[in-house]
Amino acid sequence: VFDPTREDYVGPVLPARYRGIILLNDWHIPGKNRRRNRQHTKSHGLISFTDLSKRVSKAWANAGSDVREFCAELREIGIQQYREEIAN
Repeated sequence: VFDPTREDYVGPVLPARYRGIILLNDWHIPGKNRRRNRQHTKSHGLISFTDLSKRVSKAWANAGSDVREFCAELREIGIQQYREEIAN
């Protein structure tokens, strides 16, 4: 569990509004639940990929600097872990 209040937490300080949040350790890993051969599923039709991507980009544009800095620090930690894994 991703719990920044634990003593063994190694990572950037969370933005103030997210300090109480507790998530799974792999919450940020894209595609972790994908199957190898994805079965076709009928589209729900609620929102198209284009509309979804526009909403996400608009939300990211409105994100505060504290959220952007937190995500940038997480990215750097992830890159460092990846390079260490490759080196071993």
